[in-house]
Amino acid sequence: KTFLTLVGEQNAWLKTTQGWVVILAIVSSENITIQNLNLIHEVERGYCFGSVIHLSDVKNIKILDSSMDGSGTQAVEMENAQNVEIIGGKAIRNTEGVFAIKDSKNILLKNMLIAENDNSGYFAKGILDIENSENIYFLNNVIKNNHNHYFNQITRTKNLMLENNQFSNNIFEFGESEIGNQSKGFPKK
Repeated sequence: KTFLTLVGEQNAWLKTTQGWVVILAIVSSENITIQNLNLIHEVERGYCFGSVIHLSDVKNIKILDSSMDGSGTQAVEMENAQNVEIIGGKAIRNTEGVFAIKDSKNILLKNMLIAENDNSGYFAKGILDIENSENIYFLNNVIKNNHNHYFNQITRTKNLMLENNQFSNNIFEFGESEIGNQSKGFPKK
């Protein structure tokens, strides 16, 4: 698809009670805008592996003021994505990580509430997991009440910018792959 805009009316939602399901997949598409949608995985916590949103082979994607609510899954999984903006909204109650970014560039994650995510699922991922990507911007987010890795894996990544994020009541697990608190913008252990 190209040049598609989906705008939800007040309290619009897409919900599944099925495990292993991706709620919204955008594949081989460009110039897509999603605004004001609540995407909800309503499955027993820790028992689902489908992502809330999956982006693959996409360009110029905007997800605005939307909620990605998972129970045994991750909020957004992207591979080979370019020029993606996720602004406003929420990434909450995910148990398989929050943002997984692979082979992508020019990704902006801004002004979001990232809350109540944990590692109660099968895979222990982080709020940010990034592989072979560049120009990733994680700005002005409120990150609270999470119990998982801040970063579980960051490999072959250029230009990762973390600024003005607010942290409260988080329990971040740090493993050997963590880059921890050595750079500006990272939480203290």
